[in-house]
Amino acid sequence: MDLTLRDATERDFGTLVALHVRSWQDAYRGLMPDMFLDDGLTANRERFWRDKFDQRQPADVILIAEDGQPTAAGLVAVLVGRSAHDRPAFVDNLHVRPGLRGGGLGRRLMAAAVRRVRDRGLDGLSLEVIAGNTRAVDFYRRLGGTVSPVRTVQLYGFDVDEHVVTWDDLDALIAACEGARG
Repeated sequence: MDLTLRDATERDFGTLVALHVRSWQDAYRGLMPDMFLDDGLTANRERFWRDKFDQRQPADVILIAEDGQPTAAGLVAVLVGRSAHDRPAFVDNLHVRPGLRGGGLGRRLMAAAVRRVRDRGLDGLSLEVIAGNTRAVDFYRRLGGTVSPVRTVQLYGFDVDEHVVTWDDLDALIAACEGARG
């Protein structure tokens, strides 16, 4: 696959929204209400990405992977200095287009974003993942993440069970991204 990985800009707004919607509809079916996934999600993700660009800080990392298709192949967004988990960076989103998962793109996106965070002198990263998204939870475990016990939180007005995943050594995370499979 011919793939380009680059910084996302506001020109990518539509493709980021489209991938985010498609990814959630695939990964969260049965974990979040169908009505939200089918009827309200696009408008919700449009507001989300508008806020993301409006509040973007210079140290934040938003990368997009393109493969010539109308919907992005993948994206990763890492916020610096805004983690609620005592880590200097927070993976706000990591999405790979359904049909491309399991081929290494998630690892490639994660490694590229984490490398930028590490090169800014930071060490430590966290993210939140819906507990029922076992494919993602297993992916983060394979990358050496410490997975917390399940906690119930409100997400867009719905109770969801989630894990917090943390890494304290970004060099080890990058190495795991470059060496892991699956």
